Amino acid sequence: MTDIQYTLKKPKAAAQSTFANQSPGDISNPNETPGLIQGIPPNSIQEWRVAQALNKRDIDYIYQVEIDGGRNKRGGIVLDFLVYTPFAQPVPVHGDYWHQDELSEEEKLELKRLEEIYGREPIILWEHELTDQTHADQTIAEKLPL
Repeated sequence: MTDIQYTLKKPKAAAQSTFANQSPGDISNPNETPGLIQGIPPNSIQEWRVAQALNKRDIDYIYQVEIDGGRNKRGGIVLDFLVYTPFAQPVPVHGDYWHQDELSEEEKLELKRLEEIYGREPIILWEHELTDQTHADQTIAEKLPL
């Protein structure tokens, strides 16, 4: 007779956070329930607010654009938003905690690479500019005029 071995699976851990890259200091509206952005879960509440602001203004964009292999390849980039105004405009969203006040050399190289690819200097949207939907709407109106 053959012995049958069973492997017990550990129960899955409860989800730790709605957002993978949420800043520790982020205080978001508990009534603000983000959905999908173009079928993709947003990485942060700030990205959700940016998408909502772009949608309100009827601005075309692509969310989470993989460049040079994205996160799967060394040197690859995942651009948060490629916004059409009408030209392709790279728009990264930077959290204040993760990116600090001064950009690292790696971030500077990434922004330079985006400018080389799209022929336009990236417009960085910072977490402190997107504290709620009203501020996100104002920031988009100011930084991405139609």
